[in-house]
Amino acid sequence: MHLARNNEKKQRWNVIYVDESKKQATKGLDKNWGFHINRPFYIRSRLPMKRIAECVGANNVNLRRWRKNAQG
Repeated sequence: MHLARNNEKKQRWNVIYVDESKKQATKGLDKNWGFHINRPFYIRSRLPMKRIAECVGANNVNLRRWRKNAQG
């Protein structure tokens, strides 16, 4: 848990031991988060340029303009 300078809780984490965890789903809808498992998605702005946030690799997020039918 990270505490900010004003002592507010910013992130909360659950520690789950491997021997106690349930089998992880590989397809379908995750009801807790509302996302489809193993299915690509975009985070798109509603502003006129309709920019999207795109994850490149494990830790690099780029903002770019939405282009219909464009791959990658």
